[in-house]
Amino acid sequence: MGTLPVVDTKLVCQSEQDRNAYRTEVAMPMSVEPLHAVIPKGAVLFIHGDLVHASNTNVSENSWRHVLLNTYILEGETFRPGRDAKRVEIPLSA
Repeated sequence: MGTLPVVDTKLVCQSEQDRNAYRTEVAMPMSVEPLHAVIPKGAVLFIHGDLVHASNTNVSENSWRHVLLNTYILEGETFRPGRDAKRVEIPLSA
């Protein structure tokens, strides 16, 4: 589908998530049906960079779930370190 447009939602985050979490969203074509993935405790989910994704409300035992997020970006590409994430580049080659 190529790059889809992003629109400003004008929503304000009401949780402890990143304050920009709800600020924008992808304008999905009406023909696209969302798929709600249920990820069991201890599972791994790999998301391709071209996949439009979002998060539903966490309903696991009314508690926070920890996440380890690894992002793979081609060497030399720019990225945002993030206000909270504080991402850093880690060379994978010796």
